[in-house]
Amino acid sequence: MTSHPQILGVLKGIIRGYRNHRPGDHLHPYSRDIKILLGLAAAIALIIASPTIAQAHDRKPQTLILYSENVSLDLVDTSQPGVDHGDLFHRKLNLSRTLGGKVIGIGYTQGEAVAHDAERDIRRVFLQAFLPKGKLFLVGMSDLPLGTTPDPGWINEYAITGGTGKYAGVTGEMTAQLLEDGKSFKNTLVYQK
Repeated sequence: MTSHPQILGVLKGIIRGYRNHRPGDHLHPYSRDIKILLGLAAAIALIIASPTIAQAHDRKPQTLILYSENVSLDLVDTSQPGVDHGDLFHRKLNLSRTLGGKVIGIGYTQGEAVAHDAERDIRRVFLQAFLPKGKLFLVGMSDLPLGTTPDPGWINEYAITGGTGKYAGVTGEMTAQLLEDGKSFKNTLVYQK
């Protein structure tokens, strides 16, 4: 990895070389200037890219396990009776680090029916988690029997799209599994900053 002092040393060498240029040197009149400009452009590119490269190497996946317990589930029927396009499924969830443990945050999900047939409906799902050191935002899709909620053992994945506070700039994936009690989920979040 090239450090900032090394890059600055290269820049100083280029500038010294330019100052030492003498009229009468057997070079094309612009060749030395072009080399200097190319060297400066390369050095500037390295300066700009080096923090990004360093951050990419430091990005190690982190895992967070959260348990969520369903507090409420509401269906907002926006049109015809039964599941139809635009119908909403709203959940409120208590979040904890252990199953049945102390509540450390609140989660909200909104599932919107975006497609359906006689047997199944597809929902676009948005999730928000309010945690002690920041908020997490996730999005995904679910495919369920028409108008139902998941059964125990159901597993689904969601994209972690960002957050605030400790979670600002994170991306990754969450796997949610509905546990045997039918109201608690084990959520495994794997993310990077």
